[in-house]
Amino acid sequence: MAMGMQRRANVRLPPEVNRVLYIRNLPYKITGEEMYDIFGKYGAIRQIRVGNTPETKGTAFVVYEDIFDAKNACDHLSGFNVCNRYLVVLYYQPSKAFKKLDAEKKLDEIVKMKEKGIPHLIMSLVQYIILRKDLQTVLNWPLGALFAQTCHASTSVLHLFKDDPNTQNYLGDLDSMHKVVLQASDLEALTNLATKLREHKIDHKAWLEQPENILTCIALKPYPKDEVKEFVQQFKLYR
Repeated sequence: MAMGMQRRANVRLPPEVNRVLYIRNLPYKITGEEMYDIFGKYGAIRQIRVGNTPETKGTAFVVYEDIFDAKNACDHLSGFNVCNRYLVVLYYQPSKAFKKLDAEKKLDEIVKMKEKGIPHLIMSLVQYIILRKDLQTVLNWPLGALFAQTCHASTSVLHLFKDDPNTQNYLGDLDSMHKVVLQASDLEALTNLATKLREHKIDHKAWLEQPENILTCIALKPYPKDEVKEFVQQFKLYR
């Protein structure tokens, strides 16, 4: 916990980032409880105000306790599909009078991407799968068995985190899924990765092949590339 707080203290956020989010293009009948279900996954919320007048319907304010939680929600939920409406999530800027045009422009960009068949969030999400190379080079496992390990791990992690917004958006367009298969040199390298992922609370599935009960593969849930690249950049593409 202390290490996490220290890392946060060293992060310089863009000046527009703050704890208050302004959301547009919401379903008119969305409730406060439903808003909590969506936005509460990213951290403790101090307050949610859903617009209830003709001028404010379809909008809401969400106030987080922690500025980093607000940034995480903004990064992940802009373009999130709620009842076939793609959310526009912005930082509230009272000092700039919060121009309506900015929100409309962002919504227009998301709609255009959707019309082109490129959902906003799916473009930036990637699922990393790390497979032991020594299974092939040292233990002489057949290719079919290696393919099975990646399939098992990938399917398992998507099921484990099926309610996660990243997973839901990743699966929102099956023709646009992006997977990257990397190679770990041996059991020790893969075990060290699993430990590091647990320490940093990166959601993943470590696949243990049965009946041998040995670690063969790790699959991360879908993440924006920048969020997990520090954990996987040491591994090469599996070839």
